[in-house]
Amino acid sequence: MFRYAQIDIATGVCIAILATPVEIEELPEHMIPLSEGEFVNPRDTYENRTWVPAPPPEPVPPGETVEQKFARLEADNANLKSQNAEIILTLVMNNLM
Repeated sequence: MFRYAQIDIATGVCIAILATPVEIEELPEHMIPLSEGEFVNPRDTYENRTWVPAPPPEPVPPGETVEQKFARLEADNANLKSQNAEIILTLVMNNLM
């Protein structure tokens, strides 16, 4: 099996890995042959005939769980009910309702 890394010529960043059963004799400039023990991943960078591993992606902060969202929405609803009660009381006290 023959393996090749396809890179973005402008940046040197690997955008794909190609494995073929036959050798490609005339490689385009954006295809880099990989040796048998050479492991390259998409996002790795080809600099000065050497592969530089991509930095790990930034961790995504965990989102709000369903239980947390439900509790937050219940608290928001209770707050809105309280505000509505204050408005109604003000309207009644001023004979506007």
